[in-house]
Amino acid sequence: MIYLLGSLCAQTLGAQPTVRALPTEETIIVDGMLNEKSWRLAQPATDFIQAEPRQGESATERTEVRILYDSENLYFGVTCFDRDPQAIIANSLRRDFQPGSEDSFELLLDTFADFRNGYLFVTNPQGAKRDVQVSNEGIDQNVSWDAIWDVKTQVNQEGWIAEIRIPIKTLRYNQAQESNWNVNFGRRIRRKNEIVYWSEIPRRYQITRVSLAGQLLGLSKEDWRAGRNLQVTPYLVANLDENADETSTSFDVGGDLKYGLTSGLTLDLTYNTDFSHVEVDRQQVNLDRFSLFFPEKRDFFLENSGIFEIGSVGVEGAVKDPEDPVVFYSRRIGLSNDPDNPSPVPILGGARLTGRTGAYQVGLLSLQTDRTADQGPENNTVLRVKRDVLARSWVGAFFHNRQGSERLTNRVYGFDGIYRPSIDLTFNSMFVQSQTSGVSDNDWTLRMEGEYNLRWMRFAVTHANIEEDYRNDLGFTPRTGISVTRVEVQTRIRPWQEKAIREIRLLANVRYVADSQEYQLVSRKTTTGLDLSFQDGGLFRFRYRPFFERLDEDFEIRSGIVIPQADYHYTESVLEYTSDRSRILSGDVHWFRGDFWNGRKTSLRFGVQFRPSSQMSIQFSFSRDQVDLPAGQFDANLLGLRFNYAFNTHTFLDAFFQYNSEKDRFTSNARFNLIHHSLSDLFIVYTEQRLTGGQNGVDRLLSLKYTHLLSF
Repeated sequence: MIYLLGSLCAQTLGAQPTVRALPTEETIIVDGMLNEKSWRLAQPATDFIQAEPRQGESATERTEVRILYDSENLYFGVTCFDRDPQAIIANSLRRDFQPGSEDSFELLLDTFADFRNGYLFVTNPQGAKRDVQVSNEGIDQNVSWDAIWDVKTQVNQEGWIAEIRIPIKTLRYNQAQESNWNVNFGRRIRRKNEIVYWSEIPRRYQITRVSLAGQLLGLSKEDWRAGRNLQVTPYLVANLDENADETSTSFDVGGDLKYGLTSGLTLDLTYNTDFSHVEVDRQQVNLDRFSLFFPEKRDFFLENSGIFEIGSVGVEGAVKDPEDPVVFYSRRIGLSNDPDNPSPVPILGGARLTGRTGAYQVGLLSLQTDRTADQGPENNTVLRVKRDVLARSWVGAFFHNRQGSERLTNRVYGFDGIYRPSIDLTFNSMFVQSQTSGVSDNDWTLRMEGEYNLRWMRFAVTHANIEEDYRNDLGFTPRTGISVTRVEVQTRIRPWQEKAIREIRLLANVRYVADSQEYQLVSRKTTTGLDLSFQDGGLFRFRYRPFFERLDEDFEIRSGIVIPQADYHYTESVLEYTSDRSRILSGDVHWFRGDFWNGRKTSLRFGVQFRPSSQMSIQFSFSRDQVDLPAGQFDANLLGLRFNYAFNTHTFLDAFFQYNSEKDRFTSNARFNLIHHSLSDLFIVYTEQRLTGGQNGVDRLLSLKYTHLLSF
């Protein structure tokens, strides 16, 4: 048995490839031409290998990447050869575009050579930019991180070219001269739905699997700046606020300061922090007994957020099951506790220290909020430490504290860790102890998980205890007083080549939830499913779910509609289809039907996206839930319309309109953004909230915000 497990865990990929960077004293003009002499002297990284559709085979189109550097910058010259340049797909000019629907090139830099964390830079044939901070081998990906870097592209008769410049001071890195970096390159050829990498990566992973990167040689850091830099970004904001009672104007100033204490540690200070430019939340319908999860969108909290992730649970910040509590949920800071309509709470200022020193990653965040009509001033502090162990594992500890003059002080502390004996086998765990006045028992959370992810199969087991009196005022815990066990098996089958269906996935999942004290069953969900992935990127999905739910008390799902205390058995069937996102017109549809508590529920969700050019995109979404219960019937409708227009790669207009029939509320949010200088913006934002259904009430807010980066 031990021999079999060892054989299954063995890595069959090739040896770590290497590429050498060439020093240059020549002035490199970033114009997408690669016509400087130094480019011809640099040896390219080539021989890319497919992950999709035929893992392990050579790429169908040739790619070459050359690397230069001087005392201030790294340069990457990328040539993406293509025998049919007319078929190249480029759908976006936007920053942080979604690369899955078009041709793209991505570059991963592991500057500490820790095989865990890195920086990801992505571009497309139009020169759009996407930059991501990668932590924990891609478990945490911070897309909202914005770096200073330049790229110019050009499409020609041989394919397309990208010329990239990354200032060295943009990166945090190991300054030791003998320390090499790790690097990987990826390319997507969208019309073939082909994904290739320079350093081979199995199709079940992405380029963010840092431990599979190649090695970057030849960097001489003796003439580099140490990565220490000072950036100050002041802002000015003017608001015109109108509601039913009054119209008011306000002006404010504030700013952020960023200082590189070392080549690995960064100190951020913020004063009078403002988020008036942030897009409004996408509305959701809640048919459950527990709170809804809304993702963080504010850039100050998203930057370097990976270090503050605890337990490595959830997928890209989404809480999918009650056993996945978020230990640090940054939306608790600077927003009121109203789950239906959170309002801003002024942040007076604070500090954040993040980065790496030796084998340690550290994070310290402390913010002070101001008094409002509903709550007093509060201090919010988070301390996080992680230490690398073995080849690709780590252990960590954390401490959170929230206190104020008008609240009970709440603290949580604990430890977590990940153990990876191979790239396919992962164990992670966390223990969290809360501390609140008047509570001395049943106030902790323990979670353990194991995952075995092979080429044709994934197997995962999770067990968690979330005690009844566990309280975390800086976290998100949808449900307490439960013990949860979940088992999931998924198989991947590729029976055909060059057929419409590329992959078949079969899924079985059982979630068993018991009372944490007496271990009596309170909830059970069994899921069986089928996924069909098509060659063009489309997806069909079927799910069948029997449920058991025990209600210990009556549940008022809507005003006057009560589901009585009892045991309930019911089932749900789900059909979903998503079409090829690279086309001018694409869409998705989701249909749900089945029993619901002691009644029936039918749900329909669909979306359509029209993208006539790389500059413009129009998206329409509709969601309808029809619930029929013995106590009453109700419908819930959500409509959304999103319009995006990119004048170029640094000027954007976005509008988002939403209607919620349950709340009789129509909201609109329009934002104009001009990036007038690197990491410097002009925002003009209009937000309106209008009550419908015979109600009177309109709230309008017009904001003008100007930021300017001063770099020293």
